[in-house]
This record gives sequence, C-alpha cells and structure tokens, in this order.
Amino acid sequence: MLRFGIDLFNREDPPPGYLTRTKQYRIRGIGPLPAPGNLAQIISCTTSFKLYYQKNQGQTKPTWKPIPSGKKFPFEIMVESMNFDAFQKAVADACDKQFANAGKIIEDALETGFPHLDWVVIMNVHKANEFKQAARYTVNNEASYAHWIATVVKTRSDQTDAWLELKMENPTESAKRLAAANEVQEHVLTKQAAKDATSTRKAPNNAGPSGDVIEVPAGNFRALNCIMNKLYELHKPNSKYAGVLPVFIDPADPNRFIALKTPMIQKWAKAIMDNVTGVSMHTPPGEFKFEHLSKKSKKPTKSRRIVVVAPHAIPTIQS
Repeated sequence: MLRFGIDLFNREDPPPGYLTRTKQYRIRGIGPLPAPGNLAQIISCTTSFKLYYQKNQGQTKPTWKPIPSGKKFPFEIMVESMNFDAFQKAVADACDKQFANAGKIIEDALETGFPHLDWVVIMNVHKANEFKQAARYTVNNEASYAHWIATVVKTRSDQTDAWLELKMENPTESAKRLAAANEVQEHVLTKQAAKDATSTRKAPNNAGPSGDVIEVPAGNFRALNCIMNKLYELHKPNSKYAGVLPVFIDPADPNRFIALKTPMIQKWAKAIMDNVTGVSMHTPPGEFKFEHLSKKSKKPTKSRRIVVVAPHAIPTIQS
C-alpha cells in the first residue's frame, strides 16, 4: 500500500498485532515524536471505598457508622504527571462525587492519621507479585506510590488496569482490640506479681510474724500496682538527692534528678500500661521536670579543728 502513499502501520489505529505510532516511538524510538498528550501511559483504576464517620461526636463512647461506596467507579491516572499528594486529592474528589462529603472524611483521616486509612492497589502485571490480590499492596506513602508508578512505566503499556480500594479501619473494632490487649497485659502482669510475691526473697510488707513470705493470691494484685512496685525497686530513695523519696537520676547527667512522689509513680506506671511512646521502666514521662543537684549537696562538709601552736599563741583554724 506504500506505493499509493498509504502506511497502514505507522498510525494510531494499526491492524491487529501491530504497535501504534505512539508505542513505536516510546518502545523502539521509531517514527516522529508524538504529541505530548499521546506519550502518557494511563492507569485505569476500578475504584471503591469503605469509610466510617462518627455519628455522635463529643460523647464518651462515640458510635461509628460505615459509608458504603455503592457501585465501583472508574478513575484514571496519567502516569508520571501526578505526584502523591495530587493523587490522593484527585481520588478524594472522585469519591466525593459518589457520596457527598466522602472526600472530606478522607482528607480529615489523612490530616490526623485517624481513623487509619489503607490505599490498596491490585493489578496483574508480569514479574510484580507484590501487586497480586493476596499481597494487598498499599500506596500509603510517597515511596510505595513511586514504586507503583515505576512498575507501570516498566510495562510500557498504553493502559494498565488496576483495582484501587480505600479501606478505613473501623474505629469501634480498633477500640475493642486495644481493650482486649490491655486486659491481656493486665492478666500477664498480675500473674507476674503473684510469682514475685511468692518468691524466696524477703518481702517486709507481706511477711508474717516469723519473717517468712506469705503467699498472696493473684486476684489481690492489680497490674498497676505491679508496675508501681517495679518502679519503686528500680528507683530507690537517695539521701543525696531527695531524702526519703524515690528518685530517678539522669543516666547522662548525675546532677539532674526527679524526686518521685506517689502520684508521679502512679502516673508513670499508668503511662507504661497504656504503652505511651517513649515511656519505659527506665524512661519517665516527658512531663516530669528535672531538678538540679545544688553545689552545696555535691561537696562533702569538711570538719574543722583548732590547733594551739604554743602557750599564749593565737589559735589558727585549719580546714
């Protein structure tokens, strides 16, 4: 057909089995430079979402209700023309068109981190098993999003089909799991407290008339008390710092310390029970204020004595 000036293959709709003009240029570098818009690869996403909203805000125990997305809807991404933030914004806008204010709920979750929101991507691409359905690959950050886009670019396909699912964690279920975890932790600590009470060491508070240790049932112990007792053992009183009060001494600077009154020990133990970030048996809550050891306390007091040099001489004081 070239004799008649017709090229059946160097066009955007070639016969079956032949590459389009755009693909010829992108994959093999053959032919004229296509228009910029024709060079873009497209990810065609079949999209769905499952979100939750707080029904009775301000109450002690809020109720969370699901927002169904209804039917799945299409969403397209122009590869390498949309960064991570723009991608999230575009998806939120698309969800908002499916259900009023769904976009706002997504944006609030992204801003606060609560409830947790997963952006699950599934696609069938050669040598990319991480995107299989069973893998549940998530594009929750810039790095995972960049990997997804790079994987699509490597396919050199004009269009790649994918499934995008926005799945929000149910806050009610999360609260139940957290409560169960706390109960298990309390059970473990209670059992440990019972073991400590029946150990062979002396326990003045639990000792009988003969000095022998009295066995204490596990049910009489609470996890908080167990942690408090451990804190008392680790941070004993030191008269140099705070008299009879338990004291935490800064490992990096022995001149800094915290005098631990009973309410502070309770607060520290509660923070450990609640798994507060950064708090441990050897690291107090950040709100505790350090005191500085006074110079007077650092120097031991020297005794003085009067020495008489000779009869009728003026006495001198030696340090």
